[in-house]
Amino acid sequence: MFDAKQWAAAYYRDHVVSIKARARAWTIANPDKRHVIVRGHYARRRQAALEKLGGKCAGCGWTDVRALQIDHVHSDGHSDRKLHAGAAFFKYVVEVGYATGRYQVLCANCNCIKAYELLECRRRLGKGKLQCPMPQQ
Repeated sequence: MFDAKQWAAAYYRDHVVSIKARARAWTIANPDKRHVIVRGHYARRRQAALEKLGGKCAGCGWTDVRALQIDHVHSDGHSDRKLHAGAAFFKYVVEVGYATGRYQVLCANCNCIKAYELLECRRRLGKGKLQCPMPQQ
């Protein structure tokens, strides 16, 4: 029986150089189309991640996706940005990260307030002793 997946994998393996050359040439020839495709991909992944985390601000309940942000509950986003950049971060949140309890959705206002209060906590408690002022769900 003919297996399309096996055939496609074998074809790609045998023609990988020419396939990548064509893709590179198309990207160079069509930068505007590429930009639209990438933005759409990013937006779809972001929307899926927001929905997986509840789709509304954990602080105030705001639901407008234009203002929603994914927040690291324990303010350890630096390590995630090193491992998962751009749309890959949203893919990680959808597949694995939502179950860890490390992420929450906050609107831009609540996220700024949290950052301000954590800075205040850092000054008051000393570096490395952060406490999250947002109510946990």
